[in-house]
Amino acid sequence: MDQQPMPINPPAQAPSPAPAPAPPPPPKSIKRSKLTYALLAVILVLVGIIGLLIMRPRVAPAVPVPTPTPVLATPTPIQPLSIVATQSAFLEFASSVASLSAAVSDRTVQDQTLAPPVLTLPLGF
Repeated sequence: MDQQPMPINPPAQAPSPAPAPAPPPPPKSIKRSKLTYALLAVILVLVGIIGLLIMRPRVAPAVPVPTPTPVLATPTPIQPLSIVATQSAFLEFASSVASLSAAVSDRTVQDQTLAPPVLTLPLGF
């Protein structure tokens, strides 16, 4: 009797769980969205820098201030009186102006009717 060895079957193994599928790649719109934000940020920074350069007050070169030269005062020459100034009507007018000026300067301009009223308010303080 020839016995043939019986093949030994390995014990049945429990099926191993399949590896989890890889997450799906992000949609292209999200990638494009990040790229758009980065590009927008770069553009805003460049516009800001250019705006600052344009709006920066331009410093004018220092110009020396010229020093004024002193001007010597020349006295007004005494002019002879004209024919009109020697006439009696002109001399009378000049004396009238002088007397009117003296009367105005002597007058006191205080009128009691123009003074503000004194108010007494019973505030109870």
